Amino acid sequence: MSPYMFVACMERLSQLIEQSNNVGQWKAIQLTRGGTNLTHLMFADDVVLFGEASKAQALVIKTCLQQFCEASGQKVSAQKSRIFFSPNTNEATMAEVCSTLGIEHTNDPGRYLGVPVINGRVTSAMFQDVITRVERRLAGWQTKCLSLAGRATLIQSTIMAIPAYMMQSTRLPCSVCDTLDRKVRRFVWGGTTMERKIRLVPWNKLIREKANGGSGIRSMRQLNSAYLMKLGWRLTTEPSTLWASLLREKYCTGRDWETNMCRPTAVSNVWRGIRESWPLTTRGMGVTVGDGRLTEF
Repeated sequence: MSPYMFVACMERLSQLIEQSNNVGQWKAIQLTRGGTNLTHLMFADDVVLFGEASKAQALVIKTCLQQFCEASGQKVSAQKSRIFFSPNTNEATMAEVCSTLGIEHTNDPGRYLGVPVINGRVTSAMFQDVITRVERRLAGWQTKCLSLAGRATLIQSTIMAIPAYMMQSTRLPCSVCDTLDRKVRRFVWGGTTMERKIRLVPWNKLIREKANGGSGIRSMRQLNSAYLMKLGWRLTTEPSTLWASLLREKYCTGRDWETNMCRPTAVSNVWRGIRESWPLTTRGMGVTVGDGRLTEF
């Protein structure tokens, strides 16, 4: 019963925040003018709070948290919490807010659930951990004791799963994908970090499906594109979800948003990936007329 009781307690915190927002005390943020209000996000025991960078707003947040802690018996871990400010916040305001809440500020949100919280330009260094994990896994296998079929099976069952988790919500740089492909190619043909073996089949044939004469190994670019296409599909079929509505408010215009996607230069990493894979996504999509309310001729 413990997990269910915890969820019930956190639901009460969500209600306190919503009540404060409804009476105008908690000033929510909006990604676009007139868009959806964002006050908080929750997942398990992690909470992300959004509000105006001011001392008055910090006091409102502190009051809500104190009320929740007094009622539930829980406490906020100030050592594990951080405040992230927008770039246009001045130093005096930052110091005032941090002093009021008793929490330090940070310029790097870090990682959440193993995925980097990208804020700014995407670089290959952000995903060096993925390459290191793949290298460590490949180094632990003795390639000379495995057949070609065995190495291909290990790659499909294990190596592909390491970057796949991050690819589900992130567009990896092409350089990272190519680096991972090179390491996979060398392992397939029995090579090591110090020795290269002769490639018996070109890479473009090796990554084909088995029905087309390939090994079934997928290139990292293909794998990343497939996951981003899945996000694009969910964006169409689940428009009422919070993440989908926020992305559409931010980057889409007009009723026929599929053909009126905004093309600004400064977009989020996930939206850039969805937009790049959108032509492939729409190639396999169809339209159901239904009651006709969403159909025009």
